[in-house]
Amino acid sequence: MGDAGLAHISPSRLTPQRVARAPGVSVRTLYRLCEEGGLSLEKWVIRRRLEGAREDLAAAEQACRAVEAIARSWGFAHPAHFFRRFRETYGTRTSEWRRHSRNHLSRRAAPPP
Repeated sequence: MGDAGLAHISPSRLTPQRVARAPGVSVRTLYRLCEEGGLSLEKWVIRRRLEGAREDLAAAEQACRAVEAIARSWGFAHPAHFFRRFRETYGTRTSEWRRHSRNHLSRRAAPPP
């Protein structure tokens, strides 16, 4: 599903109703079109939210925020659900991703010896 017409909607606030409004179709029509195209609307929305949370976990300016707070800000009401989906999607725990990202960024910022 393309993002045309959805740029004004934060991924953390994506719902089937908001997605349907962008092209001006009903929620029922949206689900039917997604099904015909072999796309799960629910999976697409969750993937967009996970991508945003993953970026925040890697961002230096978000380092002091709790993982649960980041998850909530991206629309995940239950931390356990977020942790499970993150690991299934990216093959790593949130803490490992955060640590890896921080180490990678600090190595890039360090001057050469």
